[in-house]
Amino acid sequence: MKTLEASKIKGTYGTMYYVKDMPKAAAFYKEKFGAKPTFESPEWTEFNFGGTALCLHKAGGPKDHVNGSMILRVEGLAALVAELKAAGVDVSPVHEVHPGATASDFCDPSGNVVGLYEGPTSF
Repeated sequence: MKTLEASKIKGTYGTMYYVKDMPKAAAFYKEKFGAKPTFESPEWTEFNFGGTALCLHKAGGPKDHVNGSMILRVEGLAALVAELKAAGVDVSPVHEVHPGATASDFCDPSGNVVGLYEGPTSF
């Protein structure tokens, strides 16, 4: 199996949680922690906690059972996804998460979701 270049991974972007009620979840972090969203929408809200993003994703898809997932910041996402597919990894298609930012994800052998993100940081 071909090994991916570690240089394509630029660091951890943050952690993502799936939430059933976005306004309630966002209000919790705003009110209890005094956090101000760096990006906010009905589907995705993001907070900066010391240089690491806490990303809230509206539940409603096949990954609703996931408690959380690590998000890796990468360069060359489309090429990386192609390499992962060629290596036999079941990786999701690249999709836009907010203007100028794209993402994809896959599960490790234990079922843990790992997100891949390319784009600007919100902090």
